[in-house]
Amino acid sequence: MAERSPIHKVNSVTKPMLIFHGANDVRCKVAQSDTIVEAMQGKRSRSCSGSIPSPDRRPSRHAFPRK
Repeated sequence: MAERSPIHKVNSVTKPMLIFHGANDVRCKVAQSDTIVEAMQGKRSRSCSGSIPSPDRRPSRHAFPRK
């Protein structure tokens, strides 16, 4: 599973990256986004990030297909 992590694909990113993360996300911790941003900045790629104070990862109404 670790080899599927986006952190292993940072060297192939050629476009600027913008990452927003919900501070209360229970599935993916903010530290994971921070790791990607640090790796992007380490290779001198244009990237920036931000966190949204309260949203968690509740499914939106678009997450469920109509029957």
